[in-house]
Amino acid sequence: MTLQKTSKKERLDNEFWLLEKLSQVLDKAHFYELPVEDVHESLKEHDAGDGVLVSVDPKKYDVLRVWVVGKEFEPSDTGTWYSRIAAGITHWFKQPIKAERYKRVVIAIRAKKQTKLMLKSFKDIRCANLEHLLPEGKIRMTQFDQRILAGTLAVGATGVVIKLVSFLADYKISWTYIAISVAGIVALRAWNMYKNKRNSYLVRLSQTLYFKSIANNRALLTLLADRAEDEVFKVSLLAYSFLQACSNLQPQSGTCLFCTVVQQRYFQLKCVLCKI
Repeated sequence: MTLQKTSKKERLDNEFWLLEKLSQVLDKAHFYELPVEDVHESLKEHDAGDGVLVSVDPKKYDVLRVWVVGKEFEPSDTGTWYSRIAAGITHWFKQPIKAERYKRVVIAIRAKKQTKLMLKSFKDIRCANLEHLLPEGKIRMTQFDQRILAGTLAVGATGVVIKLVSFLADYKISWTYIAISVAGIVALRAWNMYKNKRNSYLVRLSQTLYFKSIANNRALLTLLADRAEDEVFKVSLLAYSFLQACSNLQPQSGTCLFCTVVQQRYFQLKCVLCKI
């Protein structure tokens, strides 16, 4: 048994029509596609909320499309009693910013120099953390952490130079040891803080990929088709209920304009439901 080989042109054509059909199914499931400009803007270097700068280069992908449905504010984490007390005290001085999140996210990606299109679905994804859903993200230190680390290293290097000059000049300066020690401790502390922030971001990233992933590829297509069928059925049922209500309210005066429009919409939805 031999597998049929497809050319690059045929593969790209199949990919194009698959995305077109997928977009139609997602539209029936009440998903909407995010504009390319908004996706690229959300992937630019920004603070991910853990004290690190994160970015993803969209130029590394030949296909990058994102569909979402539902938008809500993320519920506040209750935590332990002492964390709630600390959060309450903090709220007196600074009003917390509620993070928004998408209830469902569907992405279609294909990286450069790859031939396979990947389809993935996630739930409860922050609007500002779409980079969680893509590989090849870059993590950097914030400018504040960079300045602290650079300043302490400069102080330490200056102390070493002064000590070296005083040693060559046979002139003892005891305070250089203190300056070098303090600068080394501060630099080590700044580096450890950055490593902790990076680890915190990676932990949250792994939790997103493990707990918030819903389906991939073929399983996702089946899930979306079922959701689209359910949504069309709900709308058709609502339209039928309006028709029944209109017929009960106006049994003698004939059909009103609203009932006529609802009836037309009902038959359109019925035809759509039969095609799914």
